[in-house]
Amino acid sequence: MKHPAVIMVAILVCVTSWSITASSVFQQDQHQSKEKVYKPNEVTVKAKITRKSEPRYTEEARQHQISGTVVLEMVLRATGKVTDIIVIEGLPYGLNESCINTAKAMKFDPALKDDQKVSQYLRVVYEFHLY
Repeated sequence: MKHPAVIMVAILVCVTSWSITASSVFQQDQHQSKEKVYKPNEVTVKAKITRKSEPRYTEEARQHQISGTVVLEMVLRATGKVTDIIVIEGLPYGLNESCINTAKAMKFDPALKDDQKVSQYLRVVYEFHLY
């Protein structure tokens, strides 16, 4: 009978830790969401990508012969940070995570609206093919 209690405590600790982490992330997103984010057609000058690398093809995906497309939607912040990354279309075996990490490292010049730096939505497509 001690084991179910230990397992329940472990689950409770994990859920509580996750709740605290999720809460702080949610609050951060709420803080960022106060800033208006524009669609590309709403800005005077669109954000310009200055450095974009290719995501790593994971060994697991290679072993399972996975090919296809990962589509991400994100916000390019006026501050120069990439945030709010969402997987619109994904692939298994770590490919989504690889694309997210690549997107986070992207460098860009922020969009402009009326000569002011603004945040802009961006959709990025990554292709994976086995040759």
